[in-house]
Amino acid sequence: MHRFVAAVSPVIVRAALIAFAVLVLVLTPNHAHAQKQSGKQKAIQAIRENSDLHRDLTYASIGRRELKLNLAVPKNVTSPTPLVIWIHGGAWAHGSKDAPTPAAAFLLAGYAVASVEYRLTGEAPFPAQIHDCKAAVRWLRANAGRYNLDPDRFAAWGASAGGHLATLLGTTSGHRELDGNVGDNTGVSSEVQVVCNYFGPLDFPAMLDTASDLPDRLKQAIEQFYGGATPEERRALTELASPLSHVSDGDAPVIIIHGDKDPIVPLSVNRGFPRTLRQHGVPVEMIVLPGAAHGGKEFWNPKLLRQIAAFFDKAW
Repeated sequence: MHRFVAAVSPVIVRAALIAFAVLVLVLTPNHAHAQKQSGKQKAIQAIRENSDLHRDLTYASIGRRELKLNLAVPKNVTSPTPLVIWIHGGAWAHGSKDAPTPAAAFLLAGYAVASVEYRLTGEAPFPAQIHDCKAAVRWLRANAGRYNLDPDRFAAWGASAGGHLATLLGTTSGHRELDGNVGDNTGVSSEVQVVCNYFGPLDFPAMLDTASDLPDRLKQAIEQFYGGATPEERRALTELASPLSHVSDGDAPVIIIHGDKDPIVPLSVNRGFPRTLRQHGVPVEMIVLPGAAHGGKEFWNPKLLRQIAAFFDKAW
């Protein structure tokens, strides 16, 4: 259980997450516009009043290219806070660290939240994306004292491509090829203590077997993911990129959230991952959302957010 729970009771944690869920009403067409705006404003005001936002912090530079993250830290917390590291989706080719994230709800529950930028595949093929994410983790751990973060309680959470990268963080601690050498903190651990995967692919070979049925935009993203790799190099990269390939004893616990109507990453692609984790004694939970596709309001549900918070609590 979190040390901060001594100061923030479970009842307050649950109430805070429910309060943030008012923001979800913006996504629900059955409410009047005024009600939506009121709920959204209250949620945003609560987050702003209870946290300090540090925007566009540079965590690494590659030549003249600066990689940035946003970091929000809860106010009036005396002990070091656990951190959620949010990794955006977008088929590794699109997306932004500035997009809305359900992880923001956790600010009202005593967590800090970082949202990380990484090089997209149009700029650099894999493994640049995981190199950048690991560099961000190292920077956050190296600067934990400055921002009152607990370096022993880092959670990685992402959606779609971001879920893949978050899970790869959890299964490849100390992996020389995937750790990379981005940033100035290469001697600092890039380990995370728990992972939440929102519908990100976990078995790359299985996902790519379905690639012929994918939308053209995603097919193009996969081509960019590989860059100019030869067929032989692609086979090696497929294994390297697959979280399932790296599962071992001592990996970070993982909670997987997936819709059973996902047309992009079929649920069947991820079925084998929790079985493999259990074989290695790694705590895992898989929540299947009936009727949910690849994202949507179901993934912002307050009950679901409470389940994720409870899983994080057990992981510490």
